[in-house]
Amino acid sequence: MKDGIVFKVYKQYAVVCSDGAFIRLKRKGDMQQGQRIFFNEEDLYPTNHERSAIMKGYKKYVAIAASLLLFVSAGVFMSQDSYASIVVVDINPSVQLKLDAEEMVIDVKALNEDGKSLELEPVVGMSVSDAADYITEQAVKGGFLNQEDMADDFILFTIVSNENKEDIEEKIKEKR
Repeated sequence: MKDGIVFKVYKQYAVVCSDGAFIRLKRKGDMQQGQRIFFNEEDLYPTNHERSAIMKGYKKYVAIAASLLLFVSAGVFMSQDSYASIVVVDINPSVQLKLDAEEMVIDVKALNEDGKSLELEPVVGMSVSDAADYITEQAVKGGFLNQEDMADDFILFTIVSNENKEDIEEKIKEKR
């Protein structure tokens, strides 16, 4: 059994000065600064090294759980995005089209407030060229394009596709 004087009291432990050394002890009862106490090995508060050794056993389980979570979430996100290409029609309304492998629209999304003002629901199920034509017609009806004076109006098509980018581009050009 050793003795010491309480130097500082914290929430979970106290720092005690004993034989010229500062030692952490588990906090017990009503410890107060300046109090003389007696303690033994069981009263020692584990140091960071000892606590990390305790946690070391849990790290393996945490790593396994994190890996499983990563694989499950990746599978969920991959299954939700089952499209082959993306076409963005940017007139100012901006509209994003997701296409399947046959270049048919499977999803449409307005990318700005002007795009939300267009009636886009009929686009789903159309071919990419028909959808681009329909969106352009909607932009004319909404006053975003002036067919009589096209000098100041532009239509930008951005195509993102791994396989058939040129084919999609040709279909849009033919229609326009």
